[in-house]
Amino acid sequence: MFNNSTPAAPALLGILVGGRGSRMGGVPKGLLRAPSGKSIVESLVDEFHAVSPGSPVVLLGEHEAYMGLSLTQLADTPPGCGPMGGVHALLRVAAKEQRRAVLVGCDMPYLDRQIFAHLLHAQPAALALAPRRDGHWEPLCSRYEPSAALPALAECLAAQRHSLQGWLTAMGTSELSLSAAQLAQFRDWDTPDDINS
Repeated sequence: MFNNSTPAAPALLGILVGGRGSRMGGVPKGLLRAPSGKSIVESLVDEFHAVSPGSPVVLLGEHEAYMGLSLTQLADTPPGCGPMGGVHALLRVAAKEQRRAVLVGCDMPYLDRQIFAHLLHAQPAALALAPRRDGHWEPLCSRYEPSAALPALAECLAAQRHSLQGWLTAMGTSELSLSAAQLAQFRDWDTPDDINS
């Protein structure tokens, strides 16, 4: 359990890279060049570290293509259950290190440090925090207290429920309030057409 009487350790950022990039012609999406000129993953790390210098970062999913980034890669636990396996791996490490966990997707090239600042510092008592778009949670820009999130996730996995939306709802996630301009930063790159749009 987290002790609210002591300063919290820096958050652990997990970047979900579990997809195979099939819609990008086999190119790992996290290695595409963001507007910053760096890969999307490197850009996300830079923006996160601008708000939380030195905080640890892990990649959720194991791919040889990302080996050159010198970031720890976590295998899905358990494998074969989609993004929830990566989230579960992230929360287990965060719980062990007594850190809050922050989750983002590797295909979101426009997330900036202001978004990370909101995510890290808004509603400090929230056990889970995420924005909503079009009536749905945005799980790939979210923050968690592992002591609360892990049991709820384990229950979903045991029941073979692999929906991040269902998990976030069942956990009583708090909504992160963002402006329309900030929500527009969640535009992701799923296909080559997205890069040019």
